[in-house]
Amino acid sequence: MPAIPTGVYSVSQLSPADNTFSITFIVSSEGVFLQDANVTISDETISTNENGSVTFSGFESGSNINYLVEKENYEDYSGSISNILQNITEEVEMV
Repeated sequence: MPAIPTGVYSVSQLSPADNTFSITFIVSSEGVFLQDANVTISDETISTNENGSVTFSGFESGSNINYLVEKENYEDYSGSISNILQNITEEVEMV
């Protein structure tokens, strides 16, 4: 194992430059991925792709978010994620 160089390091030298996390939503119904479902967090809405997936990024450690998933002919689905400390995959089953 290589030796760790000695010296004085600041926290920014030891931490990644971008210490934020992402949330990937996977939206489906009865085992079928739903394309063009709208996922909203705060004022940002993004539609799911052909795999029922969409990713939001830039959440700081400890963040709390509320989200809403909407798709025509399905009931709206709302939820929340608390204390974000890592990248998250949130599976949403629409009915």
